[in-house]
Amino acid sequence: MIEKFDKRAKCDVRGCKRDAEYGFEVKGHGGRCLLCKQCLMELASEARQYVVPKSPVNHIKKKSEERSE
Repeated sequence: MIEKFDKRAKCDVRGCKRDAEYGFEVKGHGGRCLLCKQCLMELASEARQYVVPKSPVNHIKKKSEERSE
C-alpha cells in the first residue's frame, strides 16, 4: 500500500516543506499522496491511538485448542 517514492517532490502535509520519500495511491484528482518520513511516522503514531491491535493467542490457550481439534 505505501511505496517508496523516488522522484523529487514535496510532502503533501499542510505546512511541511520537506521532500517526500513515501507515497500511496488515492482516489480523485491528485491520484497520489506523498509523505516525508517524519510525517509518515507522526501519522502512524496517531493511527495507533484509534486502532487497537488484536492480541495474539497465548501459548496455553493455543495448545488447548489444538488438543480439542
